[in-house]
Amino acid sequence: MNKISKSYYVYEVEIFTELEKEYALNLRRNYPAHWKEMYKCVTRSESIYNLVLIQIGEEVVYKPIYKVKTRGSKDEKLLQELLSI
Repeated sequence: MNKISKSYYVYEVEIFTELEKEYALNLRRNYPAHWKEMYKCVTRSESIYNLVLIQIGEEVVYKPIYKVKTRGSKDEKLLQELLSI
């Protein structure tokens, strides 16, 4: 609970996170091989999905925002060098 002035408030995202955390733990217990994919299909939003994974202690897998396209062999070689670092 968060106190603002003389009143106590709870953020909506905190409520959804707590409710869905129990569901995610049940999925992890019952389907250990692919529970993340199952949970991602039914979650309300990606932000709640990420918050639940952080609270459970799981690693969050981030998707890249941009896809790199090369124009030639020189660019391809540079990209491979950067990816190997």
